Amino acid sequence: MRGSGGAGSDRSIELDSGEKILVTHHEGRGTGSPGERLAVERLKFLGFSSEPAVELSLRGIDGQAVLAALAGDGIEQGALLRRFVAYLAGCRSLAEVVVRSRQLGG
Repeated sequence: MRGSGGAGSDRSIELDSGEKILVTHHEGRGTGSPGERLAVERLKFLGFSSEPAVELSLRGIDGQAVLAALAGDGIEQGALLRRFVAYLAGCRSLAEVVVRSRQLGG
């Protein structure tokens, strides 16, 4: 897995299978929570289009479980995306990314 992108709210990754994905943290607004959802999209046609593969809500009981698994007791701004990408490290294909993400609660 090779990634690009900085400390922003998304990260482009090329998996060992050659598939390219975009991992995104869509932040909440005015809720005081770290964010609304984490998403993984499969990039198609040179990255000009994509299709959704995984979406993890960070709200409600399931969302709290995802946050606890990734963040523990506390999280810095921008760290949630980095921790999700690190959690997905070792996935060689989109199918593995989907399975591993669903283990978090998606």
